[in-house]
Amino acid sequence: MPALRTLGILLVAVMGLGLAGIHSTLPVHATPTPQLLIDPPNQSLATPGSTVTFNVNASNISLGHPLAGWEIYVRTNNSVLSPVDFKVSSSLFPGFESAHCVNYGQGGVGTSCNDNDAVSGTVHSAFNLLEPPGNVSGNVNLFTITYNAVAGPYSLLLFLRPLADSNLFEPGTGNHISFTPGVGKYGKVPPLPVANFAWTPFNPRQGDVVTFDASSSSDPNGTAIVSYSWVFAPIESGSAGRVGVGKITKQVLDTGNWTATLTIVNDRKVSSVPVTAAFSNICLSQITALPYDLAVPGANISIKVNVFNLGTSTETNFTLTVTIEGTPTVFNRTSPEPLGPKAIKGFTFYWGTKGLAPDSYTIHAHLLPLLNEKGQFNETEPVPNNDAYYTIRLIYPQLNGLLSLDIGQFGGLSVLLLLAIGVIFSLTSRRRNRRLSAQRLQLED
Repeated sequence: MPALRTLGILLVAVMGLGLAGIHSTLPVHATPTPQLLIDPPNQSLATPGSTVTFNVNASNISLGHPLAGWEIYVRTNNSVLSPVDFKVSSSLFPGFESAHCVNYGQGGVGTSCNDNDAVSGTVHSAFNLLEPPGNVSGNVNLFTITYNAVAGPYSLLLFLRPLADSNLFEPGTGNHISFTPGVGKYGKVPPLPVANFAWTPFNPRQGDVVTFDASSSSDPNGTAIVSYSWVFAPIESGSAGRVGVGKITKQVLDTGNWTATLTIVNDRKVSSVPVTAAFSNICLSQITALPYDLAVPGANISIKVNVFNLGTSTETNFTLTVTIEGTPTVFNRTSPEPLGPKAIKGFTFYWGTKGLAPDSYTIHAHLLPLLNEKGQFNETEPVPNNDAYYTIRLIYPQLNGLLSLDIGQFGGLSVLLLLAIGVIFSLTSRRRNRRLSAQRLQLED
């Protein structure tokens, strides 16, 4: 009957709406870690009284996290290499300087200088790019420092971290761009002491007392280590401080990222390059699946898991595992891509359910703990949220027609069914009335 054919077409159209939510994601590619570098990284001693220049460069700045500005401190041994001035690269304008301090501790002058600039040999630059064109990416020269060559034997050019923190900034939000700092060498730099430390508990939580032990530090020259300088940041992590011992305890008072930095000095007053350990904060924020529920065995389920970086530094090389409990299905995905501060990254997995029996199945997403991970999903959670669960039911095919529809689709289908029943009833009534009328006419004849 025409009415039944129409009803069938309507049913197929409505059921097709259930497939509209299926989506896919495009593959993305890893980007190199940004770096803050001294160029050239090595330079021989110059004649006393002559001029020496070093560039401060940023490299591997991604398009997704462009550079909008910086605040950078560079420090040298002022009795060896004394800063005279610096100049921001002309390629970065338009923009404006918010700090320009040079050797403030030796009577130098500048703008927006602070207590960190009181140490001689310090260069302090803060610059903001204007939009447009503003934001830059790739490899770029930030500024060039001019020094007076004073004497020997050597000096290191170090970015101050973490107390007088050198930072690169993203546009708009002002979030930090995580980077690896380089070291510049001037003159014949001897083999430096090597700072190293361990800590327990390895994954500290809020309120834990953490023991830091630098006994694994060493000096390749065989000389004695006479000083251990510790810096903890931010202040809330147990107060920043410096002490001259190789073992120290600090209480973790806050959530989120924080750092511990160690510098050692040998009996010849040679310092190591500071070594820093960052304590991370990364978690799972959400897990979803399409179809949402009541799928037929054999259907392909799209699973999406979101990873959220709650910390203040970029995280890399984290591993996400998705397991379908009660089945041998396990997905592993290691992301070499940086996940920036306060950023969310989605991972999509496709689960084929062919051969599975109708039942309820739990999808378990697990984020492997990061090195040094601490922190929590929010301040009411006692532990990091590294696990998420989602339940989906597989049902018998004959039950799928109506049960797989959501409320809106089911309501729409119900209206269509009522309309179809009304049309069929009307047509049937009209035929019955015509038949009865014909019979009456025959009797009257």
